[in-house]
Amino acid sequence: MVHGDRDRMVHPTGGAATARAIPGARHETITGMGHDLPRGAWPVLLDLIDQHARRSADAAPQS
Repeated sequence: MVHGDRDRMVHPTGGAATARAIPGARHETITGMGHDLPRGAWPVLLDLIDQHARRSADAAPQS
């Protein structure tokens, strides 16, 4: 779960609760981000997506 600490639509505790409800999920908070994807947050978001994709690929069964 990626959540902005300035989100006015969903309180940041909602992201943490969702992550706790999903086995293996992580919760990341982006300081200064609301309920949008501002250009300034893209590098952090892309890094988090890359990390997630790599972990998923490492965990996938080899065929």
